[in-house]
Order: sequence, then C-alpha cells, then structure tokens
Amino acid sequence: MAGLVALSSCIAEGYSDRDLDAACARGCNPKGSARLTTGITTDSPALRIGPGVGEVTIPLPLSTPPPQILARGEGSFEYCFGMDECEDDTDVHSMPAPYVFAWRDLYGRHTYGGVVVIRIARPDSWIDIVDVRWVR
Repeated sequence: MAGLVALSSCIAEGYSDRDLDAACARGCNPKGSARLTTGITTDSPALRIGPGVGEVTIPLPLSTPPPQILARGEGSFEYCFGMDECEDDTDVHSMPAPYVFAWRDLYGRHTYGGVVVIRIARPDSWIDIVDVRWVR
C-alpha cells in the first residue's frame, strides 16, 4: 500500500475523514479469506479479501448515500447491500477490481443505516480496501 500519497474524503455526518476507521470501529466482520490489516498508515485499518473466497461486512452510517471504496486488486469482486439481498443474490453487483488504488462507486438499492457486504467469489481474485466515503 506504499506509494499512495494522499487520500481525499468527503465527511458524512457522524464520520471523520477516515471513514473506514469509524466503520470498522462499529464492527467490520471479515469471513473466509477476508482479514483486517494495517492501512495506509500504521494506525489505520485496511481490509484484504482473497485470494480466495471471502467477504467483509461494513456497517453504514445513518442517512448516507451509497458508499465509495478506495481499493485495488486483481480479478473481480461482488457487493450487495443488506444481508437479505446477499443471501439470496437478489441485488448482487459485480465489478472488476482496479489494478491501482482508485475510488469505486458501489451503486444499488441500499438501506440507510444498514450494511454493505463486499466479497470475493473466485479463487484467483483479491482486493485491498483502504478507505470508504460517502459522496453527496
């Protein structure tokens, strides 16, 4: 994650300029190949999913638009909002992981104050998530 010099972030109500810190303080839940690791700085978190099947659940603050993630990886990843949509695949979205760190919009139907689940479903894919933000 070296080489990423600066992070830009929009401040949503109740969040600081390090929104992933705040979200994970509320309970990021890694499963499978997903793990919480060190972020851009030694005192900030990051999430790594893969290689291999895994997922992480990130809580969303109240009254926010859909999130963006600052990420890089290989292959593709999936995401969905709310546990019900993820379990029955009714509103699961897929997109390629950016090769270099870039902000990716996570559009779709979501519940304010719910969760976003980001997952890797292919054994050869992985993604590093170093921040999340909400752009109005």
